[in-house]
Amino acid sequence: MLGGESFETFRTFVLVYDSTDRERRGLAVRRAFRTLAPWSTENPLMMHVRRADSETFRAAVDQCVETGFEMIIYTFGSGIDRLTGNGERNG
Repeated sequence: MLGGESFETFRTFVLVYDSTDRERRGLAVRRAFRTLAPWSTENPLMMHVRRADSETFRAAVDQCVETGFEMIIYTFGSGIDRLTGNGERNG
C-alpha cells in the first residue's frame, strides 16, 4: 500500500453455540439473524386475487390499505394472458 492509505476488509461473524441441543442451536441462529439482518426474518403480508379486471384489482387495493396487507399476488386462473400481458380474457 501507498503511504497514508487505509484498507478496509469484509467482516465475519462467528456464532458460538452454548449447547449441542438442536433446538437451542436453532434459536441461537434465529436470534443472530434478527440482530444482524432483521429484514431477513420478516415475511410480507400477501393477498391473493383471482380476477384481473380493473374493478376487482381496485377493490383488492382498497382492502389491502384498510387491513395492512403489503402485496397483491394474482392467483392461478386470474385471467392474465402471459403472452400479451393483457388482464382481460380473450374470447
